[in-house]
Amino acid sequence: MTLQQESVSMEWGGRTLTIATGSLATQAGGSVTVQYGDTIVLCAATMAREPRPGVDFFPLTVDFEERMYAAGKIPGSRFIRRETRPGEDAILNGRLIDRSIRPLFPKNAANDVQVILTSLSVDGENELDIPGLIGASSALTISDIPFNGPIAGAKIGMLDGDLIINPTHEQIEEGALELVVSSSEHGVLMIEAGAHQVPEERMAEAIDMAHRVIQPVIELQKQLQAKVGKTKVQMVERGIPENVVSAIEEKFGEQIKTAIATPSKSERNEALDQARKDVAAALSESLGEDAKSIGGAMEKLAKKYTRQMILGEGKRPDGRGAGDLRQLVAKVGLLPRTHGTGLFQRGGTQVLPVPTLGSPGAEKIIDGLDE
Repeated sequence: MTLQQESVSMEWGGRTLTIATGSLATQAGGSVTVQYGDTIVLCAATMAREPRPGVDFFPLTVDFEERMYAAGKIPGSRFIRRETRPGEDAILNGRLIDRSIRPLFPKNAANDVQVILTSLSVDGENELDIPGLIGASSALTISDIPFNGPIAGAKIGMLDGDLIINPTHEQIEEGALELVVSSSEHGVLMIEAGAHQVPEERMAEAIDMAHRVIQPVIELQKQLQAKVGKTKVQMVERGIPENVVSAIEEKFGEQIKTAIATPSKSERNEALDQARKDVAAALSESLGEDAKSIGGAMEKLAKKYTRQMILGEGKRPDGRGAGDLRQLVAKVGLLPRTHGTGLFQRGGTQVLPVPTLGSPGAEKIIDGLDE
């Protein structure tokens, strides 16, 4: 078997970025390695040929596999000497990539898609999240999987007031900003940030910088696609018959609108549940096999009426204006014998943190890729 090996490279943020394909995971729908500095990530994407029956969501899995050998370590050197479940960084990196790529698949897609990322080499300076994000997009772009990309990501740091493209691990620790932006050629898709006090204007400048420096990386992926890209296949989509939507809207549209406009969330949910029961009782027999789409059609109409209310009347379902915040409440000292308690509530959502101060002997040993 002859492998078609291709690679594309560019200087980016003071280091060489290389995307290569054709040597690893060749049976996947699309696979690449992304190298930035001496950090290397293997990214493979595969799609099931048939849709998963009965699903009402897009079954996308993004799995980031950290491997300790990438940093020259033996896992669990004090405990279990084998790779175990993903660490916190691996989970967060997987979620970051999922949020970036999920909106770019066909609407109502039902085929399983898996994107698996594996760390192969970690240099201790360049982190895995940006190469992983670029690799996920590249693998999907050259594969036969329908994907409205390519996209890319960049990290912006700030050290001594200066914005830095793809700061090193040390610069992130010393700096005042860690901003991750994923973007297509048309606009920003996802933002994740941690910072000290950074002026809003400076943050906007950093986001704009990230979007601009991402564009050459998108062009780099297009070059690789032109060399080895596969023909995209047709993905089966979950369709909601229009006759079901129109039948529900004709007979129950006003009831659904009234339910959506109920200010109390619990009462609104009860009203929508009652509308679903009324729709099913009245239309299931006449719709026949299409009756299984009633739930999806109800959700579609609920979104439609909510959007009309917000854009047309300037009012949200709970009665707030477009620029109004939910009520905020904060309290401390709720529990008498704990080391501390704090309650934070926004609208109907509550968080009750209960911290415990441990002794130095209870210090956790973290077994990760970093020192």
